[in-house]
Amino acid sequence: SMSLLSSFSNVTKFNFNNINTSDVMYMNVMFSGCSSLSNIDLSKFDTSNVTNMGGMFSGCSSLTSIDLSGHGGNNLTIVGGMFSGCSNLISVNMSNFNFGTSKMSYGSPFAGNSSVQSINLANANTSNVTNMGIMFGGCSNLVTVNLTGVDISNVVDMGRMFEQCTSLTTIEVGDGWNTTSVTNSTGMFYGCTSLVGGAGTTYDANHIDKEYARVDGGTTSPGYLTLKTN
Repeated sequence: SMSLLSSFSNVTKFNFNNINTSDVMYMNVMFSGCSSLSNIDLSKFDTSNVTNMGGMFSGCSSLTSIDLSGHGGNNLTIVGGMFSGCSNLISVNMSNFNFGTSKMSYGSPFAGNSSVQSINLANANTSNVTNMGIMFGGCSNLVTVNLTGVDISNVVDMGRMFEQCTSLTTIEVGDGWNTTSVTNSTGMFYGCTSLVGGAGTTYDANHIDKEYARVDGGTTSPGYLTLKTN
């Protein structure tokens, strides 16, 4: 695996504009332990053949934001702990990111990150993802999640997906959002006490499974989600 950068604990910024990574398959722990890294330009980064991104940025405690939009790929299977120990990470942009066949319950990039406040997954490719269990679990400072354009047609497990996201107020989805295939959603919204749907529906401890994982239609069709139109 490509952990050669982890010895650069004093590097503050990194730029990939002239490095060809198109044939690299393993990027797990690539930046692990780069505790001074505060700026990283991944715009020219080729991850199309990567299978493993586990722990890729773990311990990057100086990173406040990261932009991985358009990265990932069809071969990606492991994304667990990508941002573990990123104790100052506030925003993550993974719009148009291709999650391949990654299973979130075996290691989500986000679960347990107590600093991140906003996650943008707009149009992320999850068409081959079947498991989103515990995906955002324990993200206690997370306020907004953008899931517009996310394909959940093959997702069967959303159990504990937003468990203990105590600051979460807004979950944005597009009009294609449909949880018909989901068979396990136990505790999906457990502890999401700040959550408010687009029409004003507030958290109800009696409704924490996929029943309310729909666009808020007010009193006749309450839900916790907010419709976002581009």
